[in-house]
Amino acid sequence: MTDQERAAQRQVQSDVAALAGAIERMAGDLALGEEPSNFEAALEAGAPRD
Repeated sequence: MTDQERAAQRQVQSDVAALAGAIERMAGDLALGEEPSNFEAALEAGAPRD
């Protein structure tokens, strides 16, 4: 493997790691964004009415 090929492989690995990090952050944001609506729905479905 040439130095140029090794450098290209390192760049690809770096790009993949950055993409994986972005996906993890977006998934975390989505989970946080959904929680209030799920919480509200659970309250409405299970809360006794006075």
